[in-house]
Amino acid sequence: MNFTRLGIIFLSLSTLWAGSVHAEKTQPSDTIALEKISTYLANMKTAKGRFIQVGPDGVISDGDFALKRPNKMFFDYAPPTPVKVISDGFWVAVQDDKLETTNRYPINETPLKILLAEKPNFQNSEYKIKVTHQQDSLLVDASDPKSPEQGSITLVFTQNPVQLRQWVVTDAQGLKTVVSLQDIKMNAPVENKLFYIENAVKSRYNQ
Repeated sequence: MNFTRLGIIFLSLSTLWAGSVHAEKTQPSDTIALEKISTYLANMKTAKGRFIQVGPDGVISDGDFALKRPNKMFFDYAPPTPVKVISDGFWVAVQDDKLETTNRYPINETPLKILLAEKPNFQNSEYKIKVTHQQDSLLVDASDPKSPEQGSITLVFTQNPVQLRQWVVTDAQGLKTVVSLQDIKMNAPVENKLFYIENAVKSRYNQ
């Protein structure tokens, strides 16, 4: 699978977030913003909705997502993209229906650990954290100052109320992948079976 072209929402970031993190010195307003963001994510026990992804080549894909704290998430890309991204709490799996493959990655080697931790804390991280205040949004940039070749991620939140709406991945070449969340239903019922990773994939493409 070509992760660069698809801009797979989490696994393309695994090298960026694999290590331990240390936030740079922040201003008081930044500290308050990070506390609000951490509280918002901690209160989001479940969520579901739609997503739209724009890859660095301009290719647009969309689908449905669901999450359940701690450490469970499900992204189902709509055809013609034959991909599901599933976290079962221990592993993150990328399933390709067309190729009938399942690739697993430890969840601790992805940014899921900071987004879906039982008690999220953006201030206790090992990467360089920068907060940008805009009129209606808060932008949280994270990067590893020791490894600039790994790129960066920007999380975009609305301010009033605080809600996660988007993230932007920028690779070492400056290419960006944008993922936007829509129709978010916070703390709505979510079926546990969504987070089950099957070893075999039954393809709807090769029948």
